[in-house]
Amino acid sequence: MKTNPIEVRSGDGRYYYHIGAPLFCPACGLAIRAIEEEFCFVKELLLAVYKCSGRTECGELFYALYAIGTATGNHYHPNLLYVYPRSYDDVMQKFDSVKATSPDFIAAHGQARNAQSTGDFELAACGYRNAAEILVKDYAMRFHNVVADDNLRYMSLNDCINKYLTGESDAVVGHMIRIFGNTAAHYPRIEAPFDFNEFMAYYGIFVSAMIKNVMIETAKNLLKK
Repeated sequence: MKTNPIEVRSGDGRYYYHIGAPLFCPACGLAIRAIEEEFCFVKELLLAVYKCSGRTECGELFYALYAIGTATGNHYHPNLLYVYPRSYDDVMQKFDSVKATSPDFIAAHGQARNAQSTGDFELAACGYRNAAEILVKDYAMRFHNVVADDNLRYMSLNDCINKYLTGESDAVVGHMIRIFGNTAAHYPRIEAPFDFNEFMAYYGIFVSAMIKNVMIETAKNLLKK
């Protein structure tokens, strides 16, 4: 995981701990510069408490656990072991209806998240845009009786959104993801219409809306039985 280097001093000022603060908030998923709130030393471990500094209303606290390791002189370089809470996409995978509808979306989303965690934000944007296209097409196949043929395979994300996302707000955020993802992927490169954090805010809204749609359609099918 790519991190932002910071330095922490021991209470008596004798030792320096060079640690990496996470580059994105696990609660809202946005890229941030974490605000250091508190540091606690427990035997061979260092527990750091951070606060989200994103431009949304998040402001959530999250925690990072480090293994302190061996000192070089009076300097330590602890290794990041774990960040808590887990990100919203980990929670998303608990919905069986979403996994059943589009397991390829879950896989693509996870790969994009891996790119984001290493600070490769343009690559992550391309991955999230691809994940969105997979989810829309799988949704269309399962709930709109669309045949998985070349017509669907080569249908653009723009056409998929216009045809299968009937809710106006769902379509709007879907198009924002498409525009940003295309900007990050296409040549020649042009200036993005908004930054990665704004893109992730739209992506979060889109995924939540699609989860809602999948669960509602699943419920409708169950009630017909």
